[in-house]
Amino acid sequence: MQRPHASWWIVEEARARPDAHYIGAIERFQEDWVSGSRLSLAIRRVTTGEAVGAVEVRPCDDAVEVSFLVAPPFRGQGLATRALSALLDWATRELSVSRALLNCDADNLASQRVAEKSGFPLAQRDGNRLLFIRRV
Repeated sequence: MQRPHASWWIVEEARARPDAHYIGAIERFQEDWVSGSRLSLAIRRVTTGEAVGAVEVRPCDDAVEVSFLVAPPFRGQGLATRALSALLDWATRELSVSRALLNCDADNLASQRVAEKSGFPLAQRDGNRLLFIRRV
């Protein structure tokens, strides 16, 4: 399995990019959803509407691959766990999937905690890559 695209995105670098970059990214996200290949959603603060992260689902056969990211100042507040849970509830209803897959590096303890809190048991280790699988 490939490393989820969202895990490569670095929030600090993204903030320095011009608006045109984001318009293009949003257009690509819309095209991906229309084609059925990916749904990417922002994680926003309830109080201000500020985007502080993202959560993503990518259908593959009878499963979905999921990924998430949260800007450093907002980590440790349960945002990724709540967003991932809400996205999986939706995917279960709307996409009729039976499994969700989540990949992360073995040294990414925060992502491992999100996986565990979201009901993903560890299914496989391949070198430095961990695969978590949740039945939905």
